[in-house]
Parts: sequence; structure tokens; C-alpha cells
Amino acid sequence: MKRLFPLNLKISCWTIGVWLILYSLGAGKIVFFCYGIMFLHELAHICAALFFGHKIEKVTVYPFGLCAQIQQTHSLHLFQRILLYGAGPFVHICMFIILEVLLKMHFISVVMSDYLCQINLNYLLFNCLPVFPLDGYHLFHALFLVVLPYRKALYMSCILSFAGIGFLWLMNPNSLIYLICTVILLMINIMNCASMQRQIRMFYLSRYLHPETYKDKYHFCDDLFVYCTNWMNVNGKIISEKQMLKKILKLEGK
Repeated sequence: MKRLFPLNLKISCWTIGVWLILYSLGAGKIVFFCYGIMFLHELAHICAALFFGHKIEKVTVYPFGLCAQIQQTHSLHLFQRILLYGAGPFVHICMFIILEVLLKMHFISVVMSDYLCQINLNYLLFNCLPVFPLDGYHLFHALFLVVLPYRKALYMSCILSFAGIGFLWLMNPNSLIYLICTVILLMINIMNCASMQRQIRMFYLSRYLHPETYKDKYHFCDDLFVYCTNWMNVNGKIISEKQMLKKILKLEGK
């Protein structure tokens, strides 16, 4: 039977070390339940991506969760982005209902229900932080793209991401788990910022090779608004989006 997508599973170099530390601290049970919830969370993203016709390039296992890398999300409209990145948090809302039903049916005890609800709530709140690669980051980025051109939206998202990391650490600066998550997220975000120019070029190239039809927008920026067909005023001359992309990508004459 042909698989819907090739599962390229990658375990982050930080993950095994963090697992061993948590296990040595007697938190092995917590890790087991957390990754069960995280699996359902990421499965929702994968199903949403497949529904919109996008392939899954790889799934990375981080100490704080799983992250599916979805192919060619540049072409997604605002509503599709919100559905894609909101699918994971929606699973956690459903989990509260499922746990309540299981409690009423006496499949789990009150203590177990409270324990799982607390884990689920913590992960929901954590995942809604505007920190890369969490869903909160992608949702804020999708909203920034409504009012800002691509480069500025990406810069604003990165700034907000570092602010979110600082907020996470300040929530409990004496906690070892918070410290570990903060350091790992900081390293991931530094690497993300280092690849920013590549991300921008990939967006331009994707936009050039796979143009979409949107509402026309006339502006004076030297960048593209994602949810519009761009027409730019350059020195009093109106040029099309494709002409601008050729200039940016240095494709004149091709």
C-alpha cells in the first residue's frame, strides 16, 4: 500500500539528552504522557497539510514536542494558514472533552484525569507562545503578513519570538525544565535567524515559479505582500510583481 507521505523522522540532538535528564529526575511518566498528547497534536497538523495538498518533508522530535516540516506553505491563503497552524491547539481543546468523557465512563480516575488535564493545559499554553517553531509563532506570522510585506513580517516575527523566549524564562527562572526549554529554543531561533535570507529568497523563488491570483495591490514597497498581486511604483513607473521578482532574483533575460 502506498503511503500518503514519506515519513522522514529526525530526532534532535538535544532530545535524547533531555530525556535522560528527565528520566533520572523521575519524570519518565510525564514524558510518556506528554509525547502521547504531542503525537495527536502533530497528527492534526499533518492531516490539515494533506487536506490542503501539501507534502510532509520531515517530522523532527524536539525535547518539547514534535514538529512537522510542511512543503511549500508560501502558497497558503490566510484562512488556510490559520486552519493549518490552529489544528494542533484545537486538539488540546478536544482533549479536555475526551478526558471528561473518559472520567464519566470511569475509564480513568479523578487523579489521573486532573494529571492529564494539567499536562494538556500546560502544553496548550506553551504551544501558543509566539516562539519559533511553535504554532503561536506561525499564527502571529500569518497575521503580520496581512498588514506587512514579507520581509518586515518575517523580521517582526523573529523579534517577537525572542521576546517570547525571554517571557518563558521569566515565568520560572529557577526551574531546570524552563531553563532547558529556553536554551534549546534560543539556539533554534538563532539558527532560524541565520537562515532568514535563504527563507526570503525561497519565498521569492516560490512566488515566481508558482504565481497565485489575488486582489491587486498598488504600493511603493520594494517587497511583496503575500496575500496580494503586487504592483509597485518604482521612480514613478508601475512594474508588475513578476518584473520585480526577476529583478530581485537576477533573472533578467530568462
